[in-house]
Amino acid sequence: MAETKVESGCYKFLCKHSIPKFYKKKTQSVPLPEEKLASGGPNSRKTTRSSTSLHGHPIDPNDRRDLPTVVNIPVMALGVEPRLKELETYLNDPRAHIIGISGPAGVGKTTLMKAFNNTFGSSNHSLFDVVIFASASLGSDVGRLQVAMAKRLGLPWQESVRKERRAARISLALEKKRYLLMLDDIWSSLDLDEVGIPLPDDGNKCKVLFTTRYEQICRDMGASLTIKVDPMEPEVAWQLFQGFAGEAASSPEIMDVARDVACECDGLPLGLMTVGRSMATVTSREEWIEGLAMLKQSKEEFQQGKHKNFPGMEPVLFHFDYSHKRLASKELRDCIAYCSLFPKNHSIKKKELVSYWLGEGLLDDSGGTDRACRQAEDYMEELKAMGMLKDGDKPDLEVMMHDILRELILDIKKNEFLVQEGIGLTNVSKVQNTAEAEKLSLMYNYIDDLGGVASSPKLKTLIVKQNVHLKKLADDSFKAATALRLVDFSYTGMKAIPIGIDRLVQLRHLDLSFTKIKSLPKEIGELVNLMQLLLEGTNKLSVIHENVISKLSKLVVLNMNGSYGDWEVEDTAGGVKRGGVSIEDLECLKRLSDLGITICNTMAWERFLRSHTLSKCTGLLTLKGCRDMSSVRLSSNLENLREVTISDCISLKELKIGGSGEEADEGTWQLSRLEVLRLKALYQAEILWFGAITPNCLPMLRKLDISFCHRLKDISWILLLEHVEHINIDTCKQMEEMIGGKRGVHVPNHLPRLKTLALRNLPKLKSLCDHPLSVPSLEYIKVLQCPQMTLPHLTGGSFQGSFMARKNGGIL
Repeated sequence: MAETKVESGCYKFLCKHSIPKFYKKKTQSVPLPEEKLASGGPNSRKTTRSSTSLHGHPIDPNDRRDLPTVVNIPVMALGVEPRLKELETYLNDPRAHIIGISGPAGVGKTTLMKAFNNTFGSSNHSLFDVVIFASASLGSDVGRLQVAMAKRLGLPWQESVRKERRAARISLALEKKRYLLMLDDIWSSLDLDEVGIPLPDDGNKCKVLFTTRYEQICRDMGASLTIKVDPMEPEVAWQLFQGFAGEAASSPEIMDVARDVACECDGLPLGLMTVGRSMATVTSREEWIEGLAMLKQSKEEFQQGKHKNFPGMEPVLFHFDYSHKRLASKELRDCIAYCSLFPKNHSIKKKELVSYWLGEGLLDDSGGTDRACRQAEDYMEELKAMGMLKDGDKPDLEVMMHDILRELILDIKKNEFLVQEGIGLTNVSKVQNTAEAEKLSLMYNYIDDLGGVASSPKLKTLIVKQNVHLKKLADDSFKAATALRLVDFSYTGMKAIPIGIDRLVQLRHLDLSFTKIKSLPKEIGELVNLMQLLLEGTNKLSVIHENVISKLSKLVVLNMNGSYGDWEVEDTAGGVKRGGVSIEDLECLKRLSDLGITICNTMAWERFLRSHTLSKCTGLLTLKGCRDMSSVRLSSNLENLREVTISDCISLKELKIGGSGEEADEGTWQLSRLEVLRLKALYQAEILWFGAITPNCLPMLRKLDISFCHRLKDISWILLLEHVEHINIDTCKQMEEMIGGKRGVHVPNHLPRLKTLALRNLPKLKSLCDHPLSVPSLEYIKVLQCPQMTLPHLTGGSFQGSFMARKNGGIL
């Protein structure tokens, strides 16, 4: 067992699959004036060695953790083996510093690059210290590529920092490394120095690979070697097509037509996949013949210039056009089209997408949100099967739209959709044709005034989320917007809702989450068709007038988690307090099926628990600042809870979790949907479990966050919860072991899905566990200010990520 000793005590790490070692030697570093770093001139590389970090502290390249050599990327790598060997050869050529890979859209350039990236994780390559894959198509500007680079290098990120200083930070992280950088999908010549990438040369022996559709870009970027990727040979293409099209394509009565369909795909892997998947459920010869005719027609239309906005993409666009036409229903076509309102290559949260689809009326809401969510999940799976959606960065939680399909749909919908997202837009007056658009997406910009764009009578959808400079709307902003059905102002700086919002009589979805609004005006009550009102994170909201929420009779989703919490209740004399919204107002919402609520007083909590309808439909719950509350119980009565936060209840003595009566005795109690449990500043509270804890009690719990809970001594029960992915324990003064020794003989010693573990300011903590702990999925572990702690063996898989250990403020 390897040891890393400190001033007193030692931190022991497992040799096999060990946590990365640390640089111990510290070198002197001097902060450099910002204006020198900002020059971006030819000498800027020399200045970065002693530059400052994004937080203003001196950067010491010898004081950084080691990076994992490579991060594997999921990819279906078919037919790329010969090219992989070719690339391997070129990497050993000392003359090839920058290598360009060119070829038409859909020919497999990205697949080749991803597969090549993964070879460094599956073999004993020692050529490079770090291998980086970044998609240039994340955005055309340098800033977005810097985001991808910083994320891969584990660097801090602040939006307010200038690009030149970001470049300096990236350069500093790379200049001590022998790196291989793979940039995918470059559309125009890229200045590597501007991004912060030290140019590869004979001295540093680094390499840059990039893919592009245009050979001219290879020349413009000074590629010393250009590799052209050609379409597949017919037989190889047929085999690939068969894999996607399924058994029907190989049946004797269909095979000849199926071969003709595959031939129309011109050997392009993306086309073979897309068309193959769209035909996978077709079992009759007649339908195959019909599909072949439709494919030829679509191909002819594109060859004749149907879509002139995408030169060079015609060979693959018609495949998506064909598959899009074959979607079974208009609802499916509308659902996939909706994804094009998000940025290119954006990982879309499934919950957010379901919320939009529901707000637009694309899902059946007659059975509440559960039924709509199941329908949305079916749609997503069908769209994935057709190759139109794919898994996002977090496969269980996110999806992503294929970028080529997005461009096609935006072209098809150019008279209906106006998408100006993430382009640094500050003034909407520069946006053309807003009066004609039905759906307007301006997300991820810097807009401070909407002007008259929200007042078009044709506008049905307005998405302005993530425009932090937008603080106010004029009262006449919606004077003619009578058709608006969905409005999203989340994550803007809005401080007030315009009075004229009551004109939006067709509005079904209003998202004001994480804004700075202080009151919910009475005009909101006039939105009689509103189905979703999202106010999550509006922690400045303090005034909600009577009979506002109760008038929203069609409301299905109300999310006030992290929002208003001072609910009115009946007083002890039996009278009703006047002047504010009450728990009784919520009970008037007969269609409500998904509630997020914050409660800040004990009487409101007790009244809430007496409401069977509210407790049953609550998915998100925050109990905060209930100063006279002594006991809280989380039981099976809260059957639909997904997230719970209990914080700042300074008198709380007991947090009871579990069943009662037979449920407790038999261990059959469940909080079957609970995913996140946060406990903060419960200084005197003990966690008491009622009934046996089994894996079935909290089967979906994936995140545990506990801080300032000083009576907590261990969380041994966590071993019974196999879905836990993230654990954070902070400032719990009595905690001695994370997982104690008093456990049943059948309790496993593994956390199979744990990805991150953070432990901070635990002065009595001595160990994680009394036995070696299996953590096969662990990516990141952080230990700060735990002076007595000794880490045991962490076994079960290779560790990739970062580790920090501090004692009395010093870095090991």
